[in-house]
Amino acid sequence: MLMDNPDLKKLREKKGFSQEGLGYHLGVSGRQVRMYENGETVLPSGKVIPYARALDVPAEDILHAASEVEAIDAREVNSWDQ
Repeated sequence: MLMDNPDLKKLREKKGFSQEGLGYHLGVSGRQVRMYENGETVLPSGKVIPYARALDVPAEDILHAASEVEAIDAREVNSWDQ
């Protein structure tokens, strides 16, 4: 189960983009942006740089936001083995 990613949403909102507007810059739908933010799907590595450029933030900010969710997911999966 993926977790939601409020950091991606905060970065988008700070820049003043709607999900549809950011999706336009990324070449995806607004629905896909919502799925990244809600943790329904993982942000592909090929979208990190375009995401960072659109939001005018360092790529590290996008990676950090995405890695927080993935780290939580990894802990959840590892706990299943116990």
